[in-house]
Amino acid sequence: MATQVINNSHPQTTKLKESKDIQDSEILNDVYDKVVKDILNSNKDPTIDEVYKRIKVIMDYNITDGKKNRALVLINTYKIMKLSEGCSLEDLKLAAILGWCIEILQGFFLVLDDVMDNSITRRGKPCWYKATGLIAINDALLLEGIIYEILEKYFSNLSCYHHLVRQFQMITMKTTQGQCLDMLSTPEGTRPDLETFTESRYNGIVRYKTAYYSFVLPVRLALYLAGCSDLEKHNQAEAILLKMGHFFQVQDDYLDCFGDYATLGKIGTDIEDAKCSWLVVKALENATEAQKDIINQYYGINNPDAVNKIKDVYKELDLPKHFLRYEEDTYSEITKLIQENTLLPSEIYNFYLRKIYKRQKRWNGSKRFYKAACSTTNERCLEYEKSSQNLSRDLQVLIQKHAGTSSLEYNLVNSTHANLTLYLNSTIF
Repeated sequence: MATQVINNSHPQTTKLKESKDIQDSEILNDVYDKVVKDILNSNKDPTIDEVYKRIKVIMDYNITDGKKNRALVLINTYKIMKLSEGCSLEDLKLAAILGWCIEILQGFFLVLDDVMDNSITRRGKPCWYKATGLIAINDALLLEGIIYEILEKYFSNLSCYHHLVRQFQMITMKTTQGQCLDMLSTPEGTRPDLETFTESRYNGIVRYKTAYYSFVLPVRLALYLAGCSDLEKHNQAEAILLKMGHFFQVQDDYLDCFGDYATLGKIGTDIEDAKCSWLVVKALENATEAQKDIINQYYGINNPDAVNKIKDVYKELDLPKHFLRYEEDTYSEITKLIQENTLLPSEIYNFYLRKIYKRQKRWNGSKRFYKAACSTTNERCLEYEKSSQNLSRDLQVLIQKHAGTSSLEYNLVNSTHANLTLYLNSTIF
């Protein structure tokens, strides 16, 4: 039976007001603690109490730091669809809970993606597996399972419930297929076959790995929650949103190579990881034979000199200027598609488009662990500031939050902090 949403916000969260001007981010913050508490209370078997206590730590570290654009898009779309009849505060809270399900799905994908890509940082702090080890794989599966517990608890009495569940199932499968295609582009332990790095392959990776879950899913979930199951409307929305998803990923690829760590909170490794990215696909399309030889020799080599040689080719081909032209042209195409859309309010799409156009991929954390090395040398080293006040603020907060609870939960968080500190103290990137 679905559960009514009640206000049980964190003390630091602004108390939710019965107001038309309420901020969507405020609604998200208000329901988060309630959702986590309900997850913990749903366990009736004391033999797995330790697992549920770990789930909170996993969520606090991996879910709450993001920009939450997917959840905000869902809430905004829901409000637009309900504009004529209006929606209550409880309705908005329910949309926010569904938004958190997408953010948890995002966390599930990213934890596993970081392991597979051997990534270093995520949102300005060490990837979860760097802090906890390979148990992070099982942690990711716990996150996925939690989604369906939340859906059953809050939405099972609604007529749209089976649509919501099916959307999560389908999008998870599509994203997994996209991840597989991405990984198959560069099998582990082998050099990339750059002849396979075609625009067609790139488009498939982007569509399945990114566009469906980041762009299509939030809007479709909101439509179903608002009572709209019209297939024509869903299909038209999907066509526009997939185009936006492609736009987003090309930006992501560009920022991975030419973005600034202080802005991104993430160290780009697409060149070292031999990713089938927009930049390398365009380079291979336009390179001379000599430039192709350089790409074939150095692409996928985890070495600063090799990375610089690839970047030099990108600059010789003027790819930053090509990207800016692509960005403007694609923005115009998407804007035209939105204007031609007659089935759904255009603000559904414009809200998301404003968030990604000319974005700098800003992250919501402070620079709490490291300083990026000088960008003029393109070095990928990081320094760990060893003073205790610069240790993981996130994990220290978790320790403080759990210090009044059981020693089991405190030790879980404290040991995670110790693993992270050991990792940082022993690593020069």
